[in-house]
Amino acid sequence: MTFGWQGFLLEHPDDWAPATLSGHRQEGYARIVSPDRLGLQVRWKTSKPTDGLKVALESYLAKLRQDAKKANVAFTSDTDQDGSNWTYRYHGVTHGRGTLFYSKPCRRLFFLELFSTQRDSLQTSFRQALQTFHSFGEDSKELWSVLGLHLKPPRGLVIERKDFQAGLIRLQMQVKGVHLKAERWGFAEQLIAQHGIEAWSKATLELPHGQVETTPDGIRIFKNSLWPLSPVEALVKVEPDLNQIITVRVATRRSEWRPEWDWLN
Repeated sequence: MTFGWQGFLLEHPDDWAPATLSGHRQEGYARIVSPDRLGLQVRWKTSKPTDGLKVALESYLAKLRQDAKKANVAFTSDTDQDGSNWTYRYHGVTHGRGTLFYSKPCRRLFFLELFSTQRDSLQTSFRQALQTFHSFGEDSKELWSVLGLHLKPPRGLVIERKDFQAGLIRLQMQVKGVHLKAERWGFAEQLIAQHGIEAWSKATLELPHGQVETTPDGIRIFKNSLWPLSPVEALVKVEPDLNQIITVRVATRRSEWRPEWDWLN
């Protein structure tokens, strides 16, 4: 499954899910965990391309060593330089394998790490995560992808709120003059059978009097508003193979932020 967040993406097993998502594009942390004892961590921070990677890694390992000491657990680690990147392994309270590198496209420093609460072999799974990692530059659109919700709007959105519930994934985001809400609804077949896609869409998107346009891609709903309210436009795409519905609702007067179908592809 693809995980896209704050300008980077990677692949993880389908039964893994985000446990922690904090921070913002400039600096943050994401932890994605398996149903048992494995997990994937990404730390990032805006930085200049310096020779300070080794110092950052030593500081990180020192913190892990201190955590192990507090827990009265033995700690060992080793590091290796791979070109301009640094790889590392450690055994302590948890056991991990990771890499520290600088991404020129987005000018950020990344820690990418696979960890386990037991002494599992991590090399294969870690290599797979690293090979799928990609970061986006400032001139690119960004993919937001989490638990089946995929959205690729213009760059610059800031997360206001996120909700991960059974059957519903919701992201609310904003940038100056733009308010965007994207949702992934499960049980699409049942919802459509019970309500009908047009009636369900109007009710769910809070556009009871919106104008509806049916296209080969799905349903477009729009509502013009008088100043100071912003016009609202929404897209509804049914994905029967996945039994899900993807919606995106945008309130803005900025024409470049009018939702397009390629945002959902």
